[in-house]
Amino acid sequence: MKDNKNVLKIFIYSDMKDKIERATKFYNLDRTEAEKEIKRINKLRENHYNYYTDNEWKNTDNYDLCINSDTLGVEKTADLICNMIETTR
Repeated sequence: MKDNKNVLKIFIYSDMKDKIERATKFYNLDRTEAEKEIKRINKLRENHYNYYTDNEWKNTDNYDLCINSDTLGVEKTADLICNMIETTR
């Protein structure tokens, strides 16, 4: 997809504190387990992104839109992304 021009590149991020709160709530992990799992998964995401794009995962220049989901919440963030996709078609 890196050569496809018809792609909207979005990076969604969140504070570790809020990630841990969601993980403990939705996955019944304790805080230590949640933080460890979040870091593990994010490392996998970063490796995958870096390998397939030849770019750096957290470099905001690589994205059309960067959203802190803590600001709007998960549902409203998803709504914002859907609205943006609809208006850019």
